[in-house]
Amino acid sequence: MEPVTLITGGSSGIGAATTRALIKQGHRVAITGRDADRLAAFAASTGAGERLLTISGDTSDESHVASAVRQVTSHWGRLDTVIANAGFSLPGTLEDHDPQAMRAMVLTNVLGPALLVRETLPHLRESKGRIVIVGSVAGIRNTPGNLYSVTKWAAHALVENVRLLVAKDGVGVTLVAPGVVDTPFWDERGGCPEAAPSLTPSRSPRRSSSLSTNPKAWTSAASSCGLPARSTERAATQWAGAGSDDGCHSRLSSP
Repeated sequence: MEPVTLITGGSSGIGAATTRALIKQGHRVAITGRDADRLAAFAASTGAGERLLTISGDTSDESHVASAVRQVTSHWGRLDTVIANAGFSLPGTLEDHDPQAMRAMVLTNVLGPALLVRETLPHLRESKGRIVIVGSVAGIRNTPGNLYSVTKWAAHALVENVRLLVAKDGVGVTLVAPGVVDTPFWDERGGCPEAAPSLTPSRSPRRSSSLSTNPKAWTSAASSCGLPARSTERAATQWAGAGSDDGCHSRLSSP
């Protein structure tokens, strides 16, 4: 049976590229986003037809997350993989951030993935599926006053906590921590940093998009360790369970 994947923040950047790759592999994919027009435009550009379901909503709002999960399971009758991809950063440092913007970022980047896990666990336990949380190299390496980094540290901690919770149930848990990827994420920062080797969104999920084809009981964690683009691509390979362990990748056995 064709696997079903739900991706938050799926209309641009890594989420959009992953959606295209999964559809190409035969998945049925549901994506969420705050902008209904952007979702519709992206859906039209894919030509995926009934294989793609778009759902507008806020990933930090529990009612929106619950509604999205209900729509997916009602529409396709199952759920195999969820990818908590939605997130954003703020330019500058916490010294000059607007407090309301800070609150919104923390809710989206930290509460959002937690709500997604909470709502989807019953379905993933049934399908022996997989949870993927998109972290960041910023969750491993600090820079001065970077509140975004704080939220990604929290997302990484969420992965380990969830792993301990669900590994006994045969649900896989994967952390992906990309380095610099050339996406609209950088639009408010004057563009993608020229000095940092970067991936394009389409290269980032190229191999990782096969992750839900055969979910395993074991869990894995992948990170780019703050290294250039090649390491990020290798982390994506590990996401799919196809890479080998080394100093930047660890595969965690079920407790």
